[in-house]
Amino acid sequence: MKVSLQMMTTSADPQLVRRAARGDRTAIATMLADVRPALIRYCRARLGRSDGTYAPADALADEICLAVLRALPHHLGQRVPFPAFVHGIALTLVTEAHPRIVGLRAGPPADEPPRRAVVADPARRLSGLLDLLSEAQREILVLRVAVGLTAEQVGTALGISAAAVRVGQSRALAQLRTLTGNTVDEVAA
Repeated sequence: MKVSLQMMTTSADPQLVRRAARGDRTAIATMLADVRPALIRYCRARLGRSDGTYAPADALADEICLAVLRALPHHLGQRVPFPAFVHGIALTLVTEAHPRIVGLRAGPPADEPPRRAVVADPARRLSGLLDLLSEAQREILVLRVAVGLTAEQVGTALGISAAAVRVGQSRALAQLRTLTGNTVDEVAA
């Protein structure tokens, strides 16, 4: 099954979601197999590395999977598309965890070789730049660029049109270019 992420899931199949909400272990396993890779990419894009590893971001992705499972029975009565439901939970938990996890990587350890610190610097710079964007712009860029969703998929997840996603992405990139001059091109290369 290809993970194209109809936002956080490839299988927004209502039957599968209903079966998983009722406790069907096979449906739960299938749903988690679809959701987890996208959540890992999302958390890694939003939180970055900590001490040279993505372990905190990966652990948060697992926490989000558990939160989705716990909230799934309540989702059945709502008219919110499943991808938007998953994104809402992911956004909430990433936002809550961000200060805690970013605090773990306050600076390179004293015994860290200088080359590794230089390589990590563009990632830190990019993370700092993303923090200058509005939450909506940051989400659009992370979902489009880091997670690899189409404008239509991001629109479904955020509850906006694909055209609004494209405009938001364009404005976010323009704002980053204004803030940094040409250094955004250096980081992207």
